[in-house]
Amino acid sequence: MNTFFQQLKQQFMDVWAKLTRMERILLVTIPSVIFIAILIFVLFSLNPTYKVLYSRLSMSDASNIVAELKKENVPYQLANNGSTILVPASQVYNTRLTLAGMGLPRGGGVGFEIFDHTQFGMTDFTEKVDYLRALQGELERTINSLKEVRSSRVHIVIPHHQLFTENEKPATAAVVIDLKNGYQLTREEVRGVVHLVAASVEGLKPENVTVLDDKGNILSNFIREELALNGKGSSDMLGGGDSILTRQAIVSLRQMEVQQQYEDMLQNKINRMLDRVLGNKRFVVSVSAQLNFSKKETDSETYRPVVDGMGIPRSQEVEKEQYLGNGPYPNNFVGGVPGTQSNIPGYQAALTGQNSQYSKEKTITNYEINRTVRHEVSAPGTPKVISVGIFVDDLQPQQVPAIKAAVIAAAGLDLNRGDQVDVENMPFDNTRSLMAMKEQEMATQQAFYFTLGKIALLFLVGVGLLLFLRSLLKTKKTKEYMPIPEDLGEPEAPMPMVEDLLTPEMTADDLARMEAAREAKRRESLRKEVFNMAEKNPENIAQIIKKWLSEE
Repeated sequence: MNTFFQQLKQQFMDVWAKLTRMERILLVTIPSVIFIAILIFVLFSLNPTYKVLYSRLSMSDASNIVAELKKENVPYQLANNGSTILVPASQVYNTRLTLAGMGLPRGGGVGFEIFDHTQFGMTDFTEKVDYLRALQGELERTINSLKEVRSSRVHIVIPHHQLFTENEKPATAAVVIDLKNGYQLTREEVRGVVHLVAASVEGLKPENVTVLDDKGNILSNFIREELALNGKGSSDMLGGGDSILTRQAIVSLRQMEVQQQYEDMLQNKINRMLDRVLGNKRFVVSVSAQLNFSKKETDSETYRPVVDGMGIPRSQEVEKEQYLGNGPYPNNFVGGVPGTQSNIPGYQAALTGQNSQYSKEKTITNYEINRTVRHEVSAPGTPKVISVGIFVDDLQPQQVPAIKAAVIAAAGLDLNRGDQVDVENMPFDNTRSLMAMKEQEMATQQAFYFTLGKIALLFLVGVGLLLFLRSLLKTKKTKEYMPIPEDLGEPEAPMPMVEDLLTPEMTADDLARMEAAREAKRRESLRKEVFNMAEKNPENIAQIIKKWLSEE
């Protein structure tokens, strides 16, 4: 065994001695890099990736969850001072389902499960405190079920009952809601939270419930305003003797809020329209509206004459008279109708004895009086005057009429009422946007260069590995120098130089023959020397021939 290791060591030392400096560096560096990469991969494989199981937990919920994870032998990690629990990514959903079946997390507070195990000898005060804790915890869990709410805290104050009713104080409650990023509670949701808390506590009125967000803004003020306007608010809420003034202030604030909402609605409508035409960040729209909040009732009564019998008959009287016979008209007709027979003397006598005929018809129609009664009520909040101002960056003059016409149609403006639209060209200051764009481009460029550098590094490592493998697999080309044998015998006498043999009688042909003879003798000497070396050291000769063949 020792001989084997010694031979292995000797072979390694021989190979190491034949390597150049660069090859030695590659031989040490590349295996080290490969070993480190394999080691990192193994470490990451042994240490699984952890993901968030629950975050922003209360201390009680975190403690209960950790206890259950220990029972189930689930590895976990704690972060953010224990309020965040992480588990392996492959076990997140299974663990959540398991904990949900156990009723965890409970939302930060205890619920009515506090009464599952009653203690013997509990005092009345302790029982009331536990009931209040349980009620607050249940309300917190219900409020936390809203998709916009991350967490909440409920504080309820129930005063002690007094002997006299006038000495009793009303119950109050405060709700603090931590909203998720990008979410906001609507008025209906705030109203729902207020009425949920008020309906869950005996004697608690909606106006005595205060809802705040995580920034300290009161969200439930509008409920008090509505109750005050409807006359349902208490004297404390209305300010005692100044209730009329308070109500007027509330009405004014409400009118300003409605006006602001109307302006925002018009502005958003115009923004959506121009955004498709001009592009984003090329225009600015501002809307100012004056609304008429006065309630106006108008009564009008109009009479119109009957024209061409167009009307509704109320009564009609028809009188007809007719006579047919010989002789004069009856006495009741003598002075009858005006005309020749009654006004010309002797005319009637001329008709005596002849056939007489007479008819008369009289119609009297009474019509109803054409009357129109109108009662008009103008609803408050109708627009009185609307003004729209628009600044456009790089606006062309031929675009102004089209933009004005489109805005008038989209916003429902009435120029006869006094509404106006003003469109102006104004170059925008894009310094900040250009700087932000430039920073974004630089960040993108840096990320690109970083990625390119990683690719280049991987490429270089791969090329180096290939070169190293090639150097190991390929037959190494080393320069071998043939040693001069020491036992070649006595050296031959050096050949005389041609210059030493020159005589005045020699010609150029003689010199050429002498040079050829000298060269032939030198070659013969070299041949003999090579043959002698081949007989004494055949291994060296074979290695030299192999080298020549590989170089060919």
